[in-house]
Amino acid sequence: EWEAEQLAIKVMRVHAHSDGRVTGEILLFSTAPDMAKTPILYPQSTFNFSAPRTRSELIKKLSSNLEGYEWEQIINQCCQIVQDKVREGEPIQELWTYEDIPRPEYLLEPLLIKGLPTIIFGEKGVTKSTLALVIYVCLLLPWHDNPLGFTAPNRSIKTAFLDYELPGTIAQYNAKQLQNGMELGPFPLYHRRCRLPLADDIEQISQWLAKLNIEVVIIDSLARACGGDLIKTEPANNFFEALDKLNITSLILAQTSKDFETKRKSIYGNALFTYYARNIFELCRSDFLQEDEIDVALFHRWSNLSKLYPDMGFKFCFNGTGTHIESQPVSATEFRAKVNNQKAIID
Repeated sequence: EWEAEQLAIKVMRVHAHSDGRVTGEILLFSTAPDMAKTPILYPQSTFNFSAPRTRSELIKKLSSNLEGYEWEQIINQCCQIVQDKVREGEPIQELWTYEDIPRPEYLLEPLLIKGLPTIIFGEKGVTKSTLALVIYVCLLLPWHDNPLGFTAPNRSIKTAFLDYELPGTIAQYNAKQLQNGMELGPFPLYHRRCRLPLADDIEQISQWLAKLNIEVVIIDSLARACGGDLIKTEPANNFFEALDKLNITSLILAQTSKDFETKRKSIYGNALFTYYARNIFELCRSDFLQEDEIDVALFHRWSNLSKLYPDMGFKFCFNGTGTHIESQPVSATEFRAKVNNQKAIID
């Protein structure tokens, strides 16, 4: 803000590129009381903060259209502040090991480690979204006697769906089915239909999460939230850079790809999706298909902060009037391609 000039510049969607450029969007508006109804002086526009030519063009345009401001000084100050802020990064902290360091906190054990991203990946039709809805209810209520055996928190944790696949009405219907099938009381569903990649929508999402005091986000699904070619590194880097800005615990639902050499399935897209996730699970469907029931198993594939937890099996029943879920052992017969050799021999 420039108080004497009664002027403010809002800077959004800032991105530092590998070639040194700093880009983003700017919005110029007046803070003068008599301009309250029409404060916008220059509409939201993309801008290169590190390009002299871009700055000169904007200064020239503003000087010819809006007199009475020292535009060259204002714009140059703005560009310098933004570049300094972006390149400043985080300060070095002095952290001592003699302190009593607690283990990483779980919001929902073994799935969600506070402040970090967890990815559940699986093929189409393995009930990833339904499982995510159960996780949502476990956090919100909190649901201590949940049928999946997750360790629920000791308080209600507000969670929001960032849904790139379904409108709110469908999500609401699925939530009602779970309520009926599990005989739960009514609960609110915090849902946002998203159409832009996370990196391009980060300002608005941040504002909504802060307004509602949201502590966990469920992103459904990774491919749409990234945008672009998932095989390339840029969409992965942009996604996790935006996720870092939210500074929040996250559960991300992702699709499956297969390594044709090892035949092992993994998160679809660039290897960075696997490297940047802190906790990874694979959700699989039973080889034996039933009309109204689905047997699934959740396999803990990787974590750099904990042990690998045992396999978890669930039965989802969809009878038209409700969704019922119960825990069950993971059968090596049903999931013979997924369980480890030791378990297969024991079974």
